[in-house]
Amino acid sequence: MLSAVRCLGPFRLTGSRVERPVVALVLDKDRVLTFVRLVRSLAVARCDECGHRVRVLPCNVLPFKRYDLNAIAALCHAHVLGNRSLRDAVDTEHPGWTPAHSTLHAWSEGLGAYVSGRAFGEQPGAHPFSSLLAWTRSRWSALPPLPSPVVDPDRARSTPRLERLTAVAGVLVLARAVLAAAAIELAAGSSALMEWRRLALTYGVPSPFSFRTGIACTPSEHRVRRDPESPGSSDFHGDLTCPTRSRSPPGGSARSVPSSIPPSAPPASGP
Repeated sequence: MLSAVRCLGPFRLTGSRVERPVVALVLDKDRVLTFVRLVRSLAVARCDECGHRVRVLPCNVLPFKRYDLNAIAALCHAHVLGNRSLRDAVDTEHPGWTPAHSTLHAWSEGLGAYVSGRAFGEQPGAHPFSSLLAWTRSRWSALPPLPSPVVDPDRARSTPRLERLTAVAGVLVLARAVLAAAAIELAAGSSALMEWRRLALTYGVPSPFSFRTGIACTPSEHRVRRDPESPGSSDFHGDLTCPTRSRSPPGGSARSVPSSIPPSAPPASGP
């Protein structure tokens, strides 16, 4: 696929190649799934209309993502369907170049927003999930509707977060149904989500599952002394922002004197 699509083409391959690092989930010599850092050599394509140059990414690599889709799907599965905390999912699921727990939080937020049809969850040029789902059903009409598996409420600190985790769990379950309908056997080390993306790209669907990360929707979990699993609550203002602090009301600043307390008497003058 073409990365960071900003124009409609047509594109043509050039003789240039660029290197791009990626952390992939692969089987090591002991047949254990491990996060391994690789350097991919990618072909470069050029738009005949505007001359814009783009990299041609393999189907398991998403634009603006350091980890491949197999790694993202595996850790999201461990978090939402395996009912593990963010830290437990990244620390105990697979060895190697594991991401930070906040990265897994960002993946699940972006993928959940993309599946839910929220515009802020899509990368520029991404194929909307609703259109991808409609295309998939047009080819395999026996597919069930998008499921809504039960996600442990302890995995979320707000209703919007729980809704996005439910959307992630639903698309992971549905991806298995898509492979079953297409009679595709899942290879070792691969994920149903990546195979669904490969299938869509094969039939000309542009940039499916290109979701955005780094959206400030809900806070990540943080450990504190009194409760290592569920820290204190935050005030949520809408679905897109989650400020950690708000402006003080008039007269409520720590630098101002509350109106209920009379000002101190002036110091007595000397004799």
